[in-house]
Amino acid sequence: MPARPQATPRALLPIDYVNSAEFGWLQKRVHASRVVDDMSQRGVWKLSGTGALTFPAELRLGDMRTLRVDMQLVREASASNRPRLPSVNLQRAIANEDWSSYNRLS
Repeated sequence: MPARPQATPRALLPIDYVNSAEFGWLQKRVHASRVVDDMSQRGVWKLSGTGALTFPAELRLGDMRTLRVDMQLVREASASNRPRLPSVNLQRAIANEDWSSYNRLS
């Protein structure tokens, strides 16, 4: 079978942030604000699937703690098995609360 010529990658289209949905959402007036999770309790997060959950010690965006999900996209597969894309599900349990005074989550 002859080799296929490599296509030259095209440049990505520029994104005009002012016209994005995120820009519009962030322009909305904030009715109320609070921290939902300060990333100090690992036990409230549940990860299922082919990934690893960690809480890096270094702070991000100034003083914010973060969580990180690492997953391996390509796994070795035998000839009889087709490789499949991995599946990861991350959940954070939230107590039954009235959030009607909030107009967005960020």
